[in-house]
Amino acid sequence: MWRGANGPADRIFSGLAYLVPLASTLGYGQGLINQVPPLQPVRDVIAPFALLLGGNPLLSIVIFILLLTLVINNPRVSHFIRYNVMQSLLLMVILWLLQLVFFQFFLQMLGVFDLYQMFLEVISNTIFLGMAGVCGFGIFQCVVGRYAEIPALSDVVYTQIR
Repeated sequence: MWRGANGPADRIFSGLAYLVPLASTLGYGQGLINQVPPLQPVRDVIAPFALLLGGNPLLSIVIFILLLTLVINNPRVSHFIRYNVMQSLLLMVILWLLQLVFFQFFLQMLGVFDLYQMFLEVISNTIFLGMAGVCGFGIFQCVVGRYAEIPALSDVVYTQIR
């Protein structure tokens, strides 16, 4: 969907929005990053944001609320920025739900099994790779100046952004 010109500032600010969910998911991929050395430069770039968000859990909620109120509900901000910020916030919500369901419910059930550690590592790596892929796609599309069309997620974003 095209809604006007997307200048360089719009592209940069839209791409920066995807760093928040990407930094939030870095902890899930530590095992994979340690096993695959080419991923370590990615960790080094994202680590400062992850330390900022991980150091204070309340900060991610504050960032969420600030972006929601100051960017998404502000019609003076370009549609391109509001669309990508809303999409990144939905990715954060998905990550929070995964964390809530998986780590609270499944960990209590699977704590008695011997394969617990392997299962935990597989699920954590899957969450990291999935979120990193989606965020990487979103950042690339922002840099190019196109809307990042993620199935199902983009439909929800279009209903929320006017």
